[in-house]
Amino acid sequence: MEKVMNKRLKGKFSIHAEDLACAGISIILGTLASPLSYTLAFLYVSYSYMRTIREAMISVFFILLCSLSRGVLPAYSYALGFACYFVIIHMVKVMNQNLYQFMPYLTTVLSAAFSIQQYGLHNTALILPVLSFILMQELFADYTWIQKGMLHNACMRGILLFTIGLFLVELIPVYAQEVAMITMLLIALACNAWITVTLALMVYFLQDIRILPALVLTVLLSILKKDRKSAMLLLLGACFLYPDNMEDLIYLLLCMSGVLLVRTENGSIHMSSELLNEQEYRLSQTSMLKRQMQNYANIFQSLAEYYAQISDVQAELLANMSNALQYNADAIRKIDGYEKDTVRVAKALEGYQYDVRELSIEEPKEGCIQVCVEIANIKRGEIRTTLLPLLEVLLHRNLQIADIRNRKFMRGYHSITVCDDIPFVIDAYADSVKNSYTSSGDTFSIFKFRQSLVCMISDGMGNGDRAAQSSRLITNIFQRMMVSGIPQDSAIKCINKLIQSDTYATLDVICFNRSQGVAYISKSAACPTFLLRDDQIYEINGSALPVGIISQMQPDCFQVDLKAGDEYLMISDGIYMNEIYKWLNQRTQAGVKEDVESFTELLKKTRRKDDSTIVLARVDEV
Repeated sequence: MEKVMNKRLKGKFSIHAEDLACAGISIILGTLASPLSYTLAFLYVSYSYMRTIREAMISVFFILLCSLSRGVLPAYSYALGFACYFVIIHMVKVMNQNLYQFMPYLTTVLSAAFSIQQYGLHNTALILPVLSFILMQELFADYTWIQKGMLHNACMRGILLFTIGLFLVELIPVYAQEVAMITMLLIALACNAWITVTLALMVYFLQDIRILPALVLTVLLSILKKDRKSAMLLLLGACFLYPDNMEDLIYLLLCMSGVLLVRTENGSIHMSSELLNEQEYRLSQTSMLKRQMQNYANIFQSLAEYYAQISDVQAELLANMSNALQYNADAIRKIDGYEKDTVRVAKALEGYQYDVRELSIEEPKEGCIQVCVEIANIKRGEIRTTLLPLLEVLLHRNLQIADIRNRKFMRGYHSITVCDDIPFVIDAYADSVKNSYTSSGDTFSIFKFRQSLVCMISDGMGNGDRAAQSSRLITNIFQRMMVSGIPQDSAIKCINKLIQSDTYATLDVICFNRSQGVAYISKSAACPTFLLRDDQIYEINGSALPVGIISQMQPDCFQVDLKAGDEYLMISDGIYMNEIYKWLNQRTQAGVKEDVESFTELLKKTRRKDDSTIVLARVDEV
């Protein structure tokens, strides 16, 4: 039953209004005998191709068919031009270049070839390619006309009016000047001054119609049409100075009527008051929250400047808190940032001829985005080869396809979910064995922040309650700094100041950035960290670094590229090297938790003089 339904749907054919309009315009272009017909034809085919391939095929078919009425040579010229056109388009696609940016240059090159064929090696042959390039740039200045049915932008409206005017000039050559004047008047009222000037130059230089005063008047009218008073004053002055006959007077009266009837752009945009009020309220709330955060940041900055003369430690703490508040104030922009990204990405995808039905960008987890898009005309093979790389470029992130669903009986319609590509997963576990005399002075913590996993150990100097209080203080302050948005190196510097003043505790931190595939190791008077890679053990400390594996970013701060199977062992100063080697020889590598538990069981066999803490983190591919 499903196969039968598919066959029926494939065999169903329908003609839309835009298809008929495209065919009608193509018939006019194919029958035009003007030297401008080739340039206008390629302008329209490029325009149709960027809308839908269906319209492009309709336009090419009817232009070729109707050009046969003019003879075999024009039809052959069109066929050769279209063949070159689509071959170059295919080459651009093969090279994965932006077709939208190449279109103006492609059309200009083909226009230049036909211009030389029409005018020879003459100055006139240079005018047509330049003017066609200007029109193409103006035509491709926005995305709104792509995949929008009968909607055309101002440039294409001007080109269509110009084409119809040329057709009427050939149809009734006796009234060529009158038709040209009325056509230019309509173009001036429908388009901006830049398009009007370009088409007026085409008429003056490339058509044998000498209506210079009327062209100048229409150009001035297109400039002044928004200012109706100035436009009417110009036309009244022309009524007294310019007309020599009744035809010119009628033309000026038509100009006046057009100025009075034309709608200004301000009146064409309407927004509901509810939507406008909602947007204003949301923006005001966001702006107010951002201002409050910035005010708090300024307060902390002022306090930091005051305490700079009293205590460096307090001053740096306050300065870092000021930076964190400013960071969060800037991050508030993401409330509206994803909406702007959604509009930008949708326009870009439509520029690549994708029929985007729905698009949303969300952040289901902190630091991880998810893009859900529904496209009605994409092949399944293009999703990985074209769509995914395009989204990565537009959003500046490494992405992966999470889900693809296609709708039955709707060929080419796919619902695609894309999310951040996080190549590594980190499994970490920690435990501590206290000394045999007092309470433990070590503190450890493992927590996630955005796309990172942070492991840390703080060892209070000595043992007992005082050491435990110091290590907990250091751990809590550092964790809150990281979550507040203070960079790891700045937080470590601040902690170093605390340690060097009156708080006696060490700090050992590893921050695994899973999306970048990098581990950042920071130490403040801490024990070495051991990297277990490929049955080798590497010691990471400030005095001896393994060449080619670990790079030292700054004193006590190191960077390591993650590799699947890596293990990172962090210890406090109550553990000795012979115990580490003994554990490595007897462990089963069943899991991170089991390995840590086996290590603690080994440590408990010996009476501990100092607190002993272990953190083990293992890197695996997703």
